[in-house]
Amino acid sequence: MHLNFTPHRNISNNLILGGCSFDAIYSVSCDSLDFGPSLCEENEITLSEMWYPYISSRYAVELLGSCNGLVCLMYNSRRFFGNGNGFCTKFFFCIWDPATHEYKKVREPTNKIAFENIGIYAFGCDHKNDDYKLVIGLDSTHTGSVVQVYTLGSDSWGSVITIPYCFYSNRKSGVLVNGDFHWLAEQGRLIVSLDISDERFKVMEVPIKLRENGHWFITEAVLEGYLCVLVVFDTDTDDYGDGSDDGDGSDDDHGPVEVWVLQDYGVRESWIKRYIITHEIIARNIMHHSFSLRFMWSSKNGQILITESGKLVLYDPKDGNAIERGMGRARGFRSEASYSESLVSVNSGTYARKGHIEEPIETENPKKKNMRMDRYSLQ
Repeated sequence: MHLNFTPHRNISNNLILGGCSFDAIYSVSCDSLDFGPSLCEENEITLSEMWYPYISSRYAVELLGSCNGLVCLMYNSRRFFGNGNGFCTKFFFCIWDPATHEYKKVREPTNKIAFENIGIYAFGCDHKNDDYKLVIGLDSTHTGSVVQVYTLGSDSWGSVITIPYCFYSNRKSGVLVNGDFHWLAEQGRLIVSLDISDERFKVMEVPIKLRENGHWFITEAVLEGYLCVLVVFDTDTDDYGDGSDDGDGSDDDHGPVEVWVLQDYGVRESWIKRYIITHEIIARNIMHHSFSLRFMWSSKNGQILITESGKLVLYDPKDGNAIERGMGRARGFRSEASYSESLVSVNSGTYARKGHIEEPIETENPKKKNMRMDRYSLQ
């Protein structure tokens, strides 16, 4: 099936935030983020609540990614077993175009996926085949992971791919560089990449000196189109080989955040240390919230938009200044994605608009659904 594609309109990028109060999605205009010559404390963020598919359900929603105006969502609902054996998480995926309101519920994977085991994911465009794909990876054992790939055009899941690497992460999105998605694996010892077109995995080495000198890897990121890693130096490690350590044993025994950039893609020797971030807004609590730190984009002025622990932070590497933006209703968001509007049809014929009857979810109680609809009065 060929996907109808219309190029981007001439509009600014937006940031969309999900998981706010578990069942809300907001759009943030980049114009309200103040990418000016110098950071300003006074600007207010402009938030717009979005009407998305299955908004009236009892499912929490999470953003898995955005590409060419399509947004991939994951819904989940923890339900209690009547026999007292605990909770079972029901979940499903959906691909949505906010510009046209069209959406497509993704069919269930051919192989059973346990929600709690989802470690990595990615959503992106397969340019070679003019299609879009969703990647879900599960840490299945201590010796490897299993990956399944969904193709939008054929509405099908491919064969299970087994790889001998563990990611040890809780639902982490891959970063897209040079046409491939990338994840830190094996506790930061490797970077694993995936070519989404041929669905082949490759391995890339991290800087040797970081592995040898007690650095702790926070996350992978993209900076000005280059792959980078964010690390901190763990001062509580035994650097002298005598069984002693340098710190007091607390969780705060770490140095500033270092940003290392791979200047020549695929060449291990081209890693360089680009920035050292010492500002307390970013560095504080880094040991506790490492997996939520993410570089979203950088401006023409060199400023970087960072999401961290449900907050938005603007950082200027030129002077080391950082400011946190007040989020209001969206504070504590659990997922985020960059979004540029375009018109891509998923060829489903189903639309999510306020006042329209939604496509049913099999496990949903109709009475609860009607009660839920009464709560919403978006303008």
